[in-house]
Amino acid sequence: MADRAQRRGIRNKKRVIAIAATVLGAALLVLCGIFVYRTVINPGIVFELPPKKATPMPTQAAGALPGQVEEEGPQLIADEDFMRGRVNILVLGMDSSAERRETEREDFRTDTMLLVTINFNTGKVDMITTPRDSYVKVTKATGELYKVNSAAYFGGGLCHSGFMNACDTISGVFGGIPVPYYIGVDMDGLKALIDAMGGVEYDVDVEFRGDSGQMYKKGLQHLNGTQVLDYLRLRKGYGTDVDRQARQRRMLVAIFKQLAQTGQIKNLPKIYQALSDMVYTNLTFEQICALVAFGASFNDWDNIGQYTLPGEYHTAYGVYYYLLDQKAKADLVKKVFGVEIGIDKKHDIHYVLSDPRNKNTGKEAEEQDGEDEPDETKPVKPDKSEAPDKSEAPDKSEAPDTTAAPKPPEDKGASEGDGAPADES
Repeated sequence: MADRAQRRGIRNKKRVIAIAATVLGAALLVLCGIFVYRTVINPGIVFELPPKKATPMPTQAAGALPGQVEEEGPQLIADEDFMRGRVNILVLGMDSSAERRETEREDFRTDTMLLVTINFNTGKVDMITTPRDSYVKVTKATGELYKVNSAAYFGGGLCHSGFMNACDTISGVFGGIPVPYYIGVDMDGLKALIDAMGGVEYDVDVEFRGDSGQMYKKGLQHLNGTQVLDYLRLRKGYGTDVDRQARQRRMLVAIFKQLAQTGQIKNLPKIYQALSDMVYTNLTFEQICALVAFGASFNDWDNIGQYTLPGEYHTAYGVYYYLLDQKAKADLVKKVFGVEIGIDKKHDIHYVLSDPRNKNTGKEAEEQDGEDEPDETKPVKPDKSEAPDKSEAPDKSEAPDTTAAPKPPEDKGASEGDGAPADES
């Protein structure tokens, strides 16, 4: 009797274990199914946020001095659901070369501000660059207008709050279109990515000598990480900053096209973890996987929309800026996003150039050496609670005085010259 009871107890335990294993297995299958659905079948779902109304961007009143904010600016004119199935990600590039570490004391302003917008419903991808010298309203900059590349500085530097301040600033530039995500990449991180994927095939469009001393010919060639940086760092004698940004966009497309076509894009989450010290982002791992799944199935690489916000380079209020054509900008937003934004007339290139107080305005025709004059104004310190650690602190000696005319912290790598809006779609 005792043996029979013991055997019955063992059978009951096995049955319980089997039931538990079945339930656990079913739960895992459900979770895996949800993950696959959210990241592979419907990747856009992991980016959906409650829609919110756009915040109007302040503009300058007709009688105000440059930088004084008194009126409401462009407001988004659209149904609140226009962002459903779409994600906007701001890609920020920082160059931490040894030369810039020495000259700027770890103050790496954003060299690149590229808005990538993905419409999961249509499969369309567009890339829009805001030139770093653009004369815009910078969030947290005490109502003043500065160069857009100072946005991270005013948010606290190379940290989450700094990058989010850049996102908020770009959102304002685009009339309030949400920009909730960012990816910040140091040039060293890009070099490591290129080397990890075994180099990239790229059709070099100019003949040049790189920072490494190597000479490059035009044409299709295999580039390693160092060679890619040589190409992307081209400044003096190779067009304007707008031209440099176009080269950056073409290189990014070439990189991700190769990752997708070789199947290496599936390893991107693992590569990201290995390079995490050189990449800043607020994307979750699930969102990264969703983007990887989208990229793996994407096959329209040659039709990615590539644009630069339209405008021209001019000296305005004593500072060299990229002045935006606000009407053309609104037309571009309509083309890409299908929504209308108001026209920010007081910050338009035509208004600034006709301002009688702007005595030093003039279009710069000759090519410069790629170096801006340093700003002698007093610093504005970011909120200490948000500032990065000392090793990443912005160069405060170059920050603007809030009482002065809109004169931002000048970056050392700006390239001057005429800049025509680029449309490479």
